[in-house]
Amino acid sequence: MDEGYRVAEEASMAKPAASEIRGREVDRILQFHGGNGYSRAYETIAWAVVDGGRG
Repeated sequence: MDEGYRVAEEASMAKPAASEIRGREVDRILQFHGGNGYSRAYETIAWAVVDGGRG
């Protein structure tokens, strides 16, 4: 990217893969913490779920 190469194609291929990995990891974290993942004490996990990290 610094050398003037266009990376749009590579970036567009990486987005779905990263999204899938994020979704799996959020699901694993939520399962680990159980129902606590939705509580305010675990706000980071709750935001990850709200942002579409699960499903």
